[in-house]
Amino acid sequence: MKSRLETLAGEIRDDVTRLVPSLSAERQVDVVYVASISDYFYKNLKRDASEIVGLFESGDMEREYGASVYERQLGSPDVSDLDRVLRTVRRREMCRIIYRDLMRLADLTQTTRDLSNLADAAIETALSVHYQYNCERFGAPLDASGDPRQMSVLALGKLGAQELNLSSDIDLVFFYDEQGTVSGERALTHQEFFMRTARSLIASLDKIDEIGFVFRVDMRLRPYGESGLLILHRAAMEKYFIEQGRDWERYAFIKARACAGDVALGEDFLEWLVPFVYRKHLDYGAIDSLREMKRLINYEVDVKGLADDLKLGHGGIREVEFIVQACQIIWGGNEPQLRERKLLKVLDYLKDLGLLPEADVNGLRAAYCFLRDSEHVVQAEADRQTQKLPKEALSRQRLAVAMGYTDFESYALALNKHRETVRASFSTFMSSNRAERETLVEGNLYWVSIWRDPDSSNSIELLSSSGYEDAEGTAARLKAFESRLDDSDVQELGASRIDRLMPVLLMLTAKEQSPDKTLERLLAIIDSISRRTTYVSYLLENLDALKRMIYLCGMSPWVAERLQKFPILLYELSDRVTHEAVFERDKLYEEMRQLMQNIESGDLEAQMDSLRQFKNSSVLKVAVFELLDLLSLMKASDALTDIAEIVLDKAFRLAWTYLVDRHGEPLDQSGSPVGQSFAIVAYGKLGGVELGYGSDLDVLFLHDADIRGNTDGNKSIENSVFFSRLGQRIVHILTSFTRFGVLYEVDLRLRPDGNKGPLVSTFSAYERYLREEAWTWEHQALVRARFVAGNPGLRDRFEEIRRTRLAQPRDKAALMQDVVAMRQKMRQHLEKGTTTRSAEVPSDEILLSGFDFKHGAGAIIDIEFMVQYSVLAYSCEYPELTRWTDKMRILDELGSLGIYSRQEVEILQEAYLAYRAAVHYQWLGGAVSSYERLNQYRSDVVEIWNRHMAAPEPEEG
Repeated sequence: MKSRLETLAGEIRDDVTRLVPSLSAERQVDVVYVASISDYFYKNLKRDASEIVGLFESGDMEREYGASVYERQLGSPDVSDLDRVLRTVRRREMCRIIYRDLMRLADLTQTTRDLSNLADAAIETALSVHYQYNCERFGAPLDASGDPRQMSVLALGKLGAQELNLSSDIDLVFFYDEQGTVSGERALTHQEFFMRTARSLIASLDKIDEIGFVFRVDMRLRPYGESGLLILHRAAMEKYFIEQGRDWERYAFIKARACAGDVALGEDFLEWLVPFVYRKHLDYGAIDSLREMKRLINYEVDVKGLADDLKLGHGGIREVEFIVQACQIIWGGNEPQLRERKLLKVLDYLKDLGLLPEADVNGLRAAYCFLRDSEHVVQAEADRQTQKLPKEALSRQRLAVAMGYTDFESYALALNKHRETVRASFSTFMSSNRAERETLVEGNLYWVSIWRDPDSSNSIELLSSSGYEDAEGTAARLKAFESRLDDSDVQELGASRIDRLMPVLLMLTAKEQSPDKTLERLLAIIDSISRRTTYVSYLLENLDALKRMIYLCGMSPWVAERLQKFPILLYELSDRVTHEAVFERDKLYEEMRQLMQNIESGDLEAQMDSLRQFKNSSVLKVAVFELLDLLSLMKASDALTDIAEIVLDKAFRLAWTYLVDRHGEPLDQSGSPVGQSFAIVAYGKLGGVELGYGSDLDVLFLHDADIRGNTDGNKSIENSVFFSRLGQRIVHILTSFTRFGVLYEVDLRLRPDGNKGPLVSTFSAYERYLREEAWTWEHQALVRARFVAGNPGLRDRFEEIRRTRLAQPRDKAALMQDVVAMRQKMRQHLEKGTTTRSAEVPSDEILLSGFDFKHGAGAIIDIEFMVQYSVLAYSCEYPELTRWTDKMRILDELGSLGIYSRQEVEILQEAYLAYRAAVHYQWLGGAVSSYERLNQYRSDVVEIWNRHMAAPEPEEG
């Protein structure tokens, strides 16, 4: 027995044979198939078969269009003929698109792109015609320069992402650039002119006549919604989003695109809107709003019986969109590629970035394509705006066959499988937060009662039995914290989130080695974020980050203090950040570049803030990795050094731009540009690639420009003044205190003549100073000097000066006397006013009471002085000693040359690394548990010092 679809196909076959006899038999079969699935296609075939034949004969039926094809087909109709042309072209192209979709000549992406391009062309054509017509009637709207202006059309939703379906509304927002009056005789304002144009545009697209309509237009996403003006000027748009922009509008504008009119104006506005849509850092506060939106939709699904809706039903298209858009909102501020409008591309990025598991992404992609293809079949049947699964037997069979199944039951099984995939991913992603689930899993719900009534006898007993040593003190701190929350202006939403977080935090803190001390540090952090609920939401959503925060605060008061001062650093504690943290210089630079790329070039304050955010977050990540024993001391110092060099180079470039904008480029006497003839040289730990967490930057500024030249700007200044101000501006950028703290403290005392000398020296003056006036200790410091920022072309110039000065012939005995005398002077200075400290190796008691890892006998400075003496004494004979600035490689050279024995080199290197590791650990707030090995190193270093640095009498003559 034939099915209804087979019977219908037989009837259609007779019509096709009669209507399009010129088509080949094979094509007639395809036309029958499409007509049997789509009443709309069949109806238009019977209305005008020549149109269908024309699509085949032109080749249009089997080829993918570019966007411009639709514009050519629409042409430039007269206003009186516009609506007919729009509808006629739309009808023809819908037949073509439906045929290609049902025949699978176009995949989902091609079909939605074709529909979107058709809509773009229709909007542009209608706007152009009505704009021109109104210009002829009223005059053109002109800007302040007298140039004509056009309005901009923003497409939101599916059209914005070029994902339009066969029967989508198009969500539009209109605006124009600035207020004014038109150029004609009638006193018409821009607002009135563009209001008329906008209304005419909507009518041409949306009005239903005997031919039909073009696209249904939805304007409800405009500012103020249906109660707002149909079109606003840009300043009013910006004012709205600054003052009244709501969370749901952030989602609405994820896909926004300028699709017609003044596209450049539209894209510029959308670029301005990026910070509204995407927060600079991870935005977990938004996910609660998303959950609420979805809860309301679920309610609507249940109340209105939308279970069979491909879009709104459980496991439907909307849930895929929710997952993807939530990820975009949460991470889009940090990951610019997630600002992509197209859903399938965003899914790929989420997989590549590790933000969603690959299996989930693959499942969501397959389900989304299946659901959208099904949606198109349902809509193609009668050109209806619906996503509901059909009830009629014929329609169900059409859907099943078009989707590749023999019957609806088989199709339904596949559909349900895809929906379950979506629902499972959605439930995991959008369920109650992980931190709350942790409490429930552990079964320790009594933590809730402790938080609600911390100073009760029962709570104190529970705290004590759970590991808190000072239970009464902890209870008192909790009560005081609770009172501060009650007395402050914490909003109800924030208080609710803290109520959900605190029981989990108390439970996890109890597992730490010192829970009372850890909790005290944590309460200071929670206090600092209590009015910024997005951070609390982030901790609720990211159990890994919450646990890591607690663990690190237990280990390090330094980390706790950084998190309290700069809560934005909490985002650096997630699994993804710590698993993917790579401290290669190029990747660090790219992180800095991305963080600063959207800041206007003239906004120095914002640039300084972003540079501090980069430095703070990068240094914290290094500390986290070192504390977790995932990064060696050498790698940590390398990373800290790279971070400082990147910051210095950026500070130089910001300062250069700032000065050039005000005074122009420096020129020599002949009027030729001298370029960026500026170098930053690092001494000390930065020069030696040994930077620590609290290190100052010992730097020197040099320039190589003609000091008799001037800059070429309107406010011209002498080159010497320009470069002096450049140095001052760099120092300002580095040392100014902003809401994100100070970048680095800067020490400039190693410049020629110290604090009495000029801030910026010329290369020639610097070289002359080193040759004629520098003290021995200044040559010692030169051992660790290195070009680190500025014009790379000056690196070799500096290196040549350094090599020449280090390798100059010296009286070894006199040199040793100078070095030893300087060492003794440093000791005397440090010991002045304190109890007498022996220069010999101190006893265990003195060590355990506190050993100065830097200045103590046999400590870091002794090793540095031995290395510096050796470089200055032997570089004349062995120039290779001037190659390096870090002690590890210099010591290797000293061992290779036989100046020190291999055993001595190994002892000095091991001791130096052990001291520096202890300094790092103590800086981060840890306590060195055992000094036994360090004590042995001290003894060995003192022994080596006595062997090599016993000062002989200087040679006579």
